[in-house]
Amino acid sequence: MKPISTIRSIATAAVFCLFVAFFGVAVWLAPDKDYSVYERRPLQQTPVLEEAEDLSDYFSSWDAYLSDQFYLRDELRFLKSSFACNVLRQTDVNGYYSEDGSQAELLYPMNDANIASNVALLEEVRKTYFPNSPAYYAVIPDKSYYMDVPLGLDYDGIDRIFQNGLHAAAISLRDRLELSDYYGTDIHWKQEELEEVYEVLRVALRGDLPPFADAGFTELTAGEFYGVLYGQAALPAERDEMHYLTNATIENLTLTVWDTGKTGAVYDTEAFAGDDAYDLYLGGEAAILHVENPAATGDRKLILFRDSFGRSIAPLLAEGYAEIVLVDLRWIRPAYLSNFSDLLSADESTDVLFLYSAQVLNSMKLG
Repeated sequence: MKPISTIRSIATAAVFCLFVAFFGVAVWLAPDKDYSVYERRPLQQTPVLEEAEDLSDYFSSWDAYLSDQFYLRDELRFLKSSFACNVLRQTDVNGYYSEDGSQAELLYPMNDANIASNVALLEEVRKTYFPNSPAYYAVIPDKSYYMDVPLGLDYDGIDRIFQNGLHAAAISLRDRLELSDYYGTDIHWKQEELEEVYEVLRVALRGDLPPFADAGFTELTAGEFYGVLYGQAALPAERDEMHYLTNATIENLTLTVWDTGKTGAVYDTEAFAGDDAYDLYLGGEAAILHVENPAATGDRKLILFRDSFGRSIAPLLAEGYAEIVLVDLRWIRPAYLSNFSDLLSADESTDVLFLYSAQVLNSMKLG
């Protein structure tokens, strides 16, 4: 009779082999997925030797393919993160934090050189295209700034880089926001919670904007959604609900997407149902967007250099301007702006606002 330890070893090996065999067959039988909705990225497809640079690249592609197409991959990712968070009590899971039902990514270390490079580019844009227009800048804090995380960005350091590199008036937003002003599963702020941001911009800019309380905003509901952090962090979370503000002025605004020539309303409820619910605002990402206000009493213009956060604040600011031109330097090089000289024409009456999230400034190169 075999000892119990031997039987246990055989049973363990058998279970392991069955486990490997099951998932091996499942991966082989299950159709490959082209795209991960949770992670919002394309998935590796079956590698082709002829398309690889060399054997090392070919086998690396197989490694990525097996990882991306692993059976029940999303379910296992959530199980792993939940175990690490709830059982092991880790403070973060793969660089993601959760606090009071809100998720955030660890932004550390701070990339001073990248931020300085982006600020230098913004100054070059200002000098080249808007030398006679008043310029302003505001940095949108990442939501982790309002969370109890051990490491984060040095916002005083970011302010110093802007003060030394960009000739524009500073607008501070740090004390105008709190954690609840951001979506729980997404990086973005909630439009309906931007009263204090609206007020500080109203005072700093020269548009004829009424106080928030007098603007007559009505809050509408787009629906529930999971944001980008939900799939990246793979941590349990409740769905967010997206609301948007409108009034008589906003309902009559005309949006033109210069990338495609498409025109329409500033809120795209069909885009809300796509991969990124935040595309509700101005229909999604584009290099140049043009918002026109036919009810404007004057001809003042706002030129807004921005990332995705700017798409939700722009409709609220539109009442103070005849037109707002939104430029996303992640999608267009500054040198190409000369092709839009009529649209970007500016004088002393034009306001130029550089509005960027700290996350984009730290992690991406504009232009």
